[in-house]
Amino acid sequence: MEELFVEAGNKVKTGDVIARIRIIPDLVNLNNAEARVERAKIALDDAKINFDRKEKLFKQGVIAEIEFHQPAEFA
Repeated sequence: MEELFVEAGNKVKTGDVIARIRIIPDLVNLNNAEARVERAKIALDDAKINFDRKEKLFKQGVIAEIEFHQPAEFA
């Protein structure tokens, strides 16, 4: 608890702020979440590169439309 605004026995009403808490993240979970975000960013960058490459090949007539629309893992 970061700060307590009332003491035991004080009257409070609905909506009164009685305390402020500080949430301290679990560092293991925080590091895992940051790693997942980084992997997702890398996957997004990779998908963009693959899309741009396939779009260029499609526009040049090198690949068929069906291949252009296929997800990268099936190409």
